[in-house]
Amino acid sequence: MDRVREAIAFAAGRPYESAKRVVRIRRADLLGLEAANALLKSLEEPGAHVHWILTTSRPESLLATIRSRCLAVPVGAPGRSARVTAWKARGFGDEDAADLAVLDPEADEDAPGRLDEFRQFRTEAVEALDAGIVDGKLATLVLLAEKLGRADEDELTLFTRLLADAALLASGVSADLLTQRAVAGSLARVAKRIGPGALARAVEVAADFPPDTRRGNRRLHFEKVLIDLWLAGRTKESGATD
Repeated sequence: MDRVREAIAFAAGRPYESAKRVVRIRRADLLGLEAANALLKSLEEPGAHVHWILTTSRPESLLATIRSRCLAVPVGAPGRSARVTAWKARGFGDEDAADLAVLDPEADEDAPGRLDEFRQFRTEAVEALDAGIVDGKLATLVLLAEKLGRADEDELTLFTRLLADAALLASGVSADLLTQRAVAGSLARVAKRIGPGALARAVEVAADFPPDTRRGNRRLHFEKVLIDLWLAGRTKESGATD
Protein backbone atom coordinates (compact mmCIF):
# COMPACT_ATOMS: atom_id res chain seq x y z
CA MET A 1 0.00 0.00 0.00
CA ASP A 2 2.87 2.39 0.79
CA ARG A 3 4.45 1.76 -2.62
CA VAL A 4 1.12 2.44 -4.34
CA ARG A 5 0.79 5.74 -2.48
CA GLU A 6 4.30 6.69 -3.61
CA ALA A 7 3.41 5.80 -7.20
CA ILE A 8 0.24 7.89 -7.10
CA ALA A 9 2.16 10.87 -5.71
CA PHE A 10 4.82 10.46 -8.41
CA ALA A 11 2.19 10.24 -11.14
CA ALA A 12 0.52 13.42 -9.91
CA GLY A 13 3.67 15.46 -10.57
CA ARG A 14 4.80 16.92 -13.88
CA PRO A 15 7.76 15.48 -15.81
CA TYR A 16 11.00 17.48 -15.75
CA GLU A 17 12.81 16.25 -18.85
CA SER A 18 10.51 13.90 -20.79
CA ALA A 19 7.07 14.50 -22.21
CA LYS A 20 5.50 11.90 -19.88
CA ARG A 21 5.99 10.21 -16.56
CA VAL A 22 5.61 6.42 -16.59
CA VAL A 23 4.65 4.23 -13.65
CA ARG A 24 5.08 0.49 -14.09
CA ILE A 25 3.51 -1.93 -11.61
CA ARG A 26 5.18 -5.28 -12.07
CA ARG A 27 3.20 -8.46 -11.24
CA ALA A 28 0.03 -6.48 -10.68
CA ASP A 29 -1.84 -9.67 -9.76
CA LEU A 30 -0.06 -9.52 -6.38
CA LEU A 31 -1.71 -6.24 -5.44
CA GLY A 32 -3.81 -6.49 -2.31
CA LEU A 33 -7.44 -5.42 -2.36
CA GLU A 34 -6.77 -2.11 -0.60
CA ALA A 35 -3.84 -1.25 -2.87
CA ALA A 36 -5.76 -2.18 -6.02
CA ASN A 37 -8.75 -0.07 -5.00
CA ALA A 38 -6.46 2.89 -4.27
CA LEU A 39 -5.34 2.83 -7.90
CA LEU A 40 -8.79 3.03 -9.45
CA LYS A 41 -9.16 6.81 -9.62
CA SER A 42 -5.63 7.28 -10.97
CA LEU A 43 -6.22 4.66 -13.67
CA GLU A 44 -9.58 6.16 -14.62
CA GLU A 45 -8.26 9.75 -14.79
CA PRO A 46 -4.48 9.46 -15.24
CA GLY A 47 -3.96 13.01 -16.50
CA ALA A 48 -2.15 14.19 -19.60
CA HIS A 49 1.39 13.70 -18.33
CA VAL A 50 1.45 10.11 -17.08
CA HIS A 51 1.16 6.56 -18.39
CA TRP A 52 0.34 3.67 -16.07
CA ILE A 53 1.61 0.24 -17.12
CA LEU A 54 0.51 -2.85 -15.20
CA THR A 55 2.18 -6.15 -16.13
CA THR A 56 1.03 -9.61 -15.12
CA SER A 57 1.07 -13.18 -16.32
CA ARG A 58 -2.33 -13.73 -14.68
CA PRO A 59 -4.64 -10.98 -15.98
CA GLU A 60 -7.70 -12.93 -14.87
CA SER A 61 -6.58 -12.45 -11.26
CA LEU A 62 -6.84 -8.65 -11.45
CA LEU A 63 -9.92 -6.99 -10.05
CA ALA A 64 -12.62 -6.47 -12.67
CA THR A 65 -12.57 -2.77 -11.82
CA ILE A 66 -8.82 -2.66 -12.62
CA ARG A 67 -9.26 -4.51 -15.92
CA SER A 68 -12.11 -2.27 -17.02
CA ARG A 69 -9.89 0.83 -16.68
CA CYS A 70 -6.96 -0.61 -18.66
CA LEU A 71 -6.23 -1.41 -22.28
CA ALA A 72 -5.07 -5.04 -22.46
CA VAL A 73 -2.03 -5.64 -24.66
CA PRO A 74 -0.89 -9.30 -24.87
CA VAL A 75 2.90 -9.60 -24.92
CA GLY A 76 4.46 -12.99 -25.55
CA ALA A 77 7.15 -14.00 -23.08
CA PRO A 78 10.42 -15.31 -24.56
CA GLY A 79 10.90 -19.08 -24.41
CA ARG A 80 13.37 -20.72 -22.06
CA SER A 81 16.07 -21.22 -24.70
CA ALA A 82 15.86 -17.57 -25.70
CA ARG A 83 16.21 -16.51 -22.06
CA VAL A 84 19.21 -18.78 -21.55
CA THR A 85 20.85 -17.25 -24.61
CA ALA A 86 20.10 -13.73 -23.35
CA TRP A 87 21.70 -14.44 -19.95
CA LYS A 88 24.77 -15.92 -21.63
CA ALA A 89 25.06 -12.77 -23.74
CA ARG A 90 25.23 -10.82 -20.48
CA GLY A 91 28.29 -12.82 -19.41
CA PHE A 92 26.79 -15.62 -17.29
CA GLY A 93 28.02 -19.20 -17.60
CA ASP A 94 25.92 -22.15 -18.76
CA GLU A 95 24.77 -23.26 -15.30
CA ASP A 96 23.95 -19.76 -14.06
CA ALA A 97 22.14 -18.88 -17.31
CA ALA A 98 20.05 -22.06 -17.12
CA ASP A 99 19.00 -21.28 -13.54
CA LEU A 100 18.33 -17.60 -14.22
CA ALA A 101 16.07 -18.56 -17.12
CA VAL A 102 13.65 -20.18 -14.64
CA LEU A 103 13.18 -17.00 -12.61
CA ASP A 104 10.39 -14.51 -13.27
CA PRO A 105 10.77 -12.96 -16.75
CA GLU A 106 9.34 -9.71 -15.33
CA ALA A 107 12.11 -9.43 -12.72
CA ASP A 108 15.31 -9.88 -14.70
CA GLU A 109 17.07 -7.04 -12.90
CA ASP A 110 16.57 -8.82 -9.57
CA ALA A 111 17.31 -12.36 -10.74
CA PRO A 112 21.12 -12.58 -10.30
CA GLY A 113 20.83 -11.61 -6.65
CA ARG A 114 18.36 -14.44 -6.06
CA LEU A 115 20.47 -17.30 -7.44
CA ASP A 116 21.68 -18.55 -4.05
CA GLU A 117 18.15 -18.41 -2.61
CA PHE A 118 16.81 -20.16 -5.71
CA ARG A 119 19.35 -22.97 -5.47
CA GLN A 120 18.79 -23.42 -1.75
CA PHE A 121 15.06 -23.83 -2.36
CA ARG A 122 15.78 -26.36 -5.13
CA THR A 123 18.08 -28.38 -2.88
CA GLU A 124 15.54 -28.44 -0.03
CA ALA A 125 12.67 -29.38 -2.36
CA VAL A 126 14.59 -32.24 -3.98
CA GLU A 127 15.84 -33.56 -0.64
CA ALA A 128 12.25 -33.54 0.65
CA LEU A 129 11.01 -35.40 -2.46
CA ASP A 130 13.79 -37.96 -2.08
CA ALA A 131 13.15 -38.52 1.62
CA GLY A 132 9.37 -38.53 1.26
CA ILE A 133 8.95 -40.64 -1.85
CA VAL A 134 12.05 -42.85 -1.94
CA ASP A 135 12.38 -43.35 1.82
CA GLY A 136 8.63 -43.16 2.47
CA LYS A 137 8.76 -40.33 5.03
CA LEU A 138 5.31 -38.81 4.55
CA ALA A 139 5.88 -36.11 7.19
CA THR A 140 8.69 -34.68 5.04
CA LEU A 141 6.25 -34.18 2.17
CA VAL A 142 3.71 -32.51 4.45
CA LEU A 143 6.41 -30.06 5.55
CA LEU A 144 7.33 -29.45 1.89
CA ALA A 145 3.68 -28.67 1.14
CA GLU A 146 3.72 -26.11 3.96
CA LYS A 147 6.84 -24.51 2.44
CA LEU A 148 5.20 -24.44 -1.01
CA GLY A 149 2.15 -22.79 0.50
CA ARG A 150 4.35 -19.79 1.40
CA ALA A 151 6.50 -19.87 -1.75
CA ASP A 152 6.47 -17.23 -4.47
CA GLU A 153 5.63 -17.98 -8.09
CA ASP A 154 9.25 -18.44 -9.16
CA GLU A 155 9.68 -21.16 -6.55
CA LEU A 156 6.38 -22.82 -7.48
CA THR A 157 7.40 -22.78 -11.14
CA LEU A 158 10.72 -24.36 -10.18
CA PHE A 159 8.96 -27.07 -8.17
CA THR A 160 6.70 -27.87 -11.12
CA ARG A 161 9.76 -28.15 -13.37
CA LEU A 162 11.42 -30.51 -10.92
CA LEU A 163 8.39 -32.79 -11.17
CA ALA A 164 8.43 -32.42 -14.97
CA ASP A 165 12.10 -33.41 -15.08
CA ALA A 166 11.34 -36.46 -12.94
CA ALA A 167 8.53 -37.40 -15.32
CA LEU A 168 10.92 -37.14 -18.27
CA LEU A 169 13.47 -39.34 -16.51
CA ALA A 170 10.75 -41.88 -15.73
CA SER A 171 9.96 -41.96 -19.46
CA GLY A 172 13.58 -42.71 -20.34
CA VAL A 173 14.59 -39.25 -21.53
CA SER A 174 18.29 -38.36 -21.32
CA ALA A 175 19.33 -36.21 -18.35
CA ASP A 176 20.91 -33.80 -20.86
CA LEU A 177 17.41 -32.60 -21.79
CA LEU A 178 16.35 -31.68 -18.25
CA THR A 179 15.89 -28.09 -17.11
CA GLN A 180 17.44 -28.89 -13.69
CA ARG A 181 20.37 -31.16 -14.53
CA ALA A 182 22.18 -30.25 -11.29
CA VAL A 183 19.76 -32.45 -9.30
CA ALA A 184 19.23 -35.18 -11.91
CA GLY A 185 20.53 -37.92 -9.61
CA SER A 186 17.95 -37.35 -6.88
CA LEU A 187 15.19 -36.86 -9.42
CA ALA A 188 16.11 -40.17 -11.06
CA ARG A 189 15.53 -41.97 -7.74
CA VAL A 190 12.12 -40.31 -7.43
CA ALA A 191 11.31 -41.18 -11.05
CA LYS A 192 12.23 -44.82 -10.53
CA ARG A 193 9.95 -45.09 -7.50
CA ILE A 194 6.91 -43.34 -9.04
CA GLY A 195 6.81 -43.93 -12.80
CA PRO A 196 5.87 -41.56 -15.66
CA GLY A 197 2.07 -41.67 -15.43
CA ALA A 198 1.70 -40.48 -11.84
CA LEU A 199 4.43 -37.88 -12.29
CA ALA A 200 2.81 -36.47 -15.43
CA ARG A 201 -0.48 -36.10 -13.56
CA ALA A 202 1.32 -34.44 -10.66
CA VAL A 203 2.91 -31.90 -13.03
CA GLU A 204 -0.48 -31.01 -14.50
CA VAL A 205 -2.07 -30.50 -11.08
CA ALA A 206 0.92 -28.72 -9.53
CA ALA A 207 1.09 -26.20 -12.37
CA ASP A 208 -2.53 -25.19 -11.75
CA PHE A 209 -1.89 -23.84 -8.25
CA PRO A 210 -4.21 -21.15 -6.82
CA PRO A 211 -2.90 -17.70 -7.88
CA ASP A 212 -3.83 -16.16 -4.52
CA THR A 213 -5.67 -16.87 -1.30
CA ARG A 214 -8.94 -15.75 -2.88
CA ARG A 215 -8.82 -18.76 -5.24
CA GLY A 216 -7.85 -21.51 -2.81
CA ASN A 217 -5.34 -22.77 -0.29
CA ARG A 218 -1.90 -23.37 -1.82
CA ARG A 219 -0.65 -25.52 1.04
CA LEU A 220 -3.58 -27.92 0.71
CA HIS A 221 -3.18 -27.90 -3.07
CA PHE A 222 0.43 -29.08 -2.89
CA GLU A 223 -0.28 -31.39 0.01
CA LYS A 224 -2.67 -33.30 -2.26
CA VAL A 225 -0.08 -33.41 -5.07
CA LEU A 226 2.59 -34.79 -2.77
CA ILE A 227 0.39 -37.29 -0.93
CA ASP A 228 -0.85 -38.64 -4.28
CA LEU A 229 2.77 -39.16 -5.31
CA TRP A 230 3.56 -40.85 -1.99
CA LEU A 231 0.59 -43.19 -2.48
CA ALA A 232 1.69 -43.92 -6.05
CA GLY A 233 5.14 -44.83 -4.77
CA ARG A 234 3.75 -47.13 -2.10
CA THR A 235 1.41 -48.80 -4.61
CA LYS A 236 4.22 -49.42 -7.07
CA GLU A 237 6.44 -50.79 -4.30
CA SER A 238 3.67 -53.14 -3.15
CA GLY A 239 3.07 -54.30 -6.71
CA ALA A 240 6.74 -54.98 -7.23
CA THR A 241 6.87 -56.99 -3.99
CA ASP A 242 3.80 -59.02 -4.92
